[in-house]
Amino acid sequence: MRIINISLGNLKRRKLRSLLLLLSIVIGVASSVFLFTTVQVMEEDVSNKIDQFGSNLLILPGFALGMGLAMEFGSLLAQMSLQVPFQPILALYSLLIAVVVSLVASVYPVWKATKLEPVDALRYF
Repeated sequence: MRIINISLGNLKRRKLRSLLLLLSIVIGVASSVFLFTTVQVMEEDVSNKIDQFGSNLLILPGFALGMGLAMEFGSLLAQMSLQVPFQPILALYSLLIAVVVSLVASVYPVWKATKLEPVDALRYF
């Protein structure tokens, strides 16, 4: 009981600190709720856009083409005895190209978005 009395006494003496602590807790909880809600809305929007476009239009043609090619040329490729020697320089080039392409693919949209006004950028969501 004594600890509670000491705690309440400190809260009464340090009113500004108590107010700022309460304010920071409220802001933290509100930020977490806002972030969670934003992520949920964006996820729902993306799935709705995929549904509008037609997910079957994205998946079925690729599946059919891949299966058709595998059935047609799979046995032929299995019978071939093609040996490709490992060259470390080609692996290094492949890794370098993959890193450059991924950096460009991630930086370019951000660079384009920085050129837009916020109202125009929100139209894409």
